Amino acid sequence: MRNTPLEAKLGFDKIRQTISNRCLTDYAARRVQEEDFSTDKNIISTRLNLCDEMRLVMMFEDNFPTTTSASLTSDMPTAALCLMP
Repeated sequence: MRNTPLEAKLGFDKIRQTISNRCLTDYAARRVQEEDFSTDKNIISTRLNLCDEMRLVMMFEDNFPTTTSASLTSDMPTAALCLMP
């Protein structure tokens, strides 16, 4: 559950909206909007690792992401949700 007053005070709601606005797919924007603020060390560590992994992909893969990438979420909605932390 979201702690809206705390998120607003810390600016997390604005960060979430800024990131969501930069997403290239509707699925990604929806995932950002669904992210909850956390103070749990393990959750934060997992999220930071995912961010670092994406940073490396972006740094070393010239054609990722591309606007011609197919969205597989319509083909595998259950699998996609099961893989998300």
